[in-house]
Amino acid sequence: MSQAIDIISNDPLVKLGVIDINLPGRNGLDFVKFCQTLNPQDLMAEFVILTGHGELDDAVEAMRNGIVDFLLKPVDPDELITSVHKLQNRLIQQQTDKSKRQDSHIKVARLNQQVADKNRILTSMEERLEQFHIDSLTSLNLAADYKDPETGEHVARIGAYSELIANGLGCDSKQLALISRAAPLHDIGKIGIADSILLKPGKLDPAEAEIMKTHSQIGYKITQRSTNPILQCASNIALSHHERWDGSGYPYGFSGTSIPLEARITAIADVYDALRSARPYKEAFDHDMAMKIILEGDGRTEPRHFDPSLLALVKTLDNTIAKIFEACQEKPVDESVSRHPELDNSKPLLKSFLHK
Repeated sequence: MSQAIDIISNDPLVKLGVIDINLPGRNGLDFVKFCQTLNPQDLMAEFVILTGHGELDDAVEAMRNGIVDFLLKPVDPDELITSVHKLQNRLIQQQTDKSKRQDSHIKVARLNQQVADKNRILTSMEERLEQFHIDSLTSLNLAADYKDPETGEHVARIGAYSELIANGLGCDSKQLALISRAAPLHDIGKIGIADSILLKPGKLDPAEAEIMKTHSQIGYKITQRSTNPILQCASNIALSHHERWDGSGYPYGFSGTSIPLEARITAIADVYDALRSARPYKEAFDHDMAMKIILEGDGRTEPRHFDPSLLALVKTLDNTIAKIFEACQEKPVDESVSRHPELDNSKPLLKSFLHK
């Protein structure tokens, strides 16, 4: 018995056994059960059980243990040969099935790897495409800066003010990164406004003012098709940064929290910076006056235009807001020098914006 156990335990080529149900000191079925515990997944051994009596219980127990041939003694040689051939065919089929499973697993693993590789390439291409989209819109923003040279530092300050306010609200780092990059695109729609209106030195007439208002919808159309989070945020800001808390803004008269938070934040930043900046049609206000107008009103700009919680926060950020403005001042423009050399080799379509 021990010798048989050693052989079947150590020789992987032993795949078929003929065993008597009555062995010295052990039942043959117990021996089969023991062999199946050695490595049931890979052993795949087959047994023919021999017995001197045809007890039904023994046959049932044999079948429960995966034994398909149960021969009575004395054994007919032809029956034994037939049984052995049958078990050999079972073993061959088992090995074939196992090889097919292994091949299938290998093929599946290779396919999974190929899919993973393709997904990585696709993700990289999508990220590059989205970055190209952002870069293109940034370039358009710079092109708008060429059209209106007084607004270059303005858009940079808007990003800084907006990030400061969002940080004061407790926004996480991801939200801060979004708004700091999206807020500078708030007026990107001005690229679609005619120079005769955009650069008019005096006050706009009512018809011109209505055309100027369409820059918010133009900016939304430019940015809203992208699935990039930055541009999704920018589309909300472009569309709604002229909406007012009391519903008196444009283009749709949204009010309260129906205005996206990022647009409410940018609205305050935009108004503050506009008050601080000199324009052909208005003088610049100092910091204290700009804050007074926002917090108390002057007939044109009123506190009811802004989210009350943001007004209270802005009041506490008073000194930092002033420092941002002072740190990023507009500089006189030397028309002989490119203000944005990174655009000098841009495609003709972009350059066409710069020479309108």
